[in-house]
Amino acid sequence: MSASQLPEAIINSTTHGLADMLAKEAIKDVEARYCRYLHTIQWDGFGNLLTADTKMDVREDTGMDPVRGVAVIVAQVRFAVHHAYSSHQVHTPQVQLSSPDSARAVWAMQDRGVWQPDNSPVEGVGSITGY
Repeated sequence: MSASQLPEAIINSTTHGLADMLAKEAIKDVEARYCRYLHTIQWDGFGNLLTADTKMDVREDTGMDPVRGVAVIVAQVRFAVHHAYSSHQVHTPQVQLSSPDSARAVWAMQDRGVWQPDNSPVEGVGSITGY
């Protein structure tokens, strides 16, 4: 059977499936650049990945209130890793497209931060490992 003989529903389903797959891959690429820019201290590139309405919430790890806005988030992350050796490993992404311009993504992640003595942004903490 040639492509011209395929039912319209199959063609539309395949096209839609390919578009979804490409959108999901683009989201995964952003996460990879986020980790790379963070660890290579490329703050402009890191900030360019964030939208103006981005909110960062690390209360679980730090007890600090959530922050909003590119400049504030970049400054907080920069401060947090300035005197640290850090590593973030992200695996097995689950990306759900909820509309043509929005998605929700969850990654299994392991991160590790080890600060130089007396330079931790979290009082009394010399290292953090999270899963």
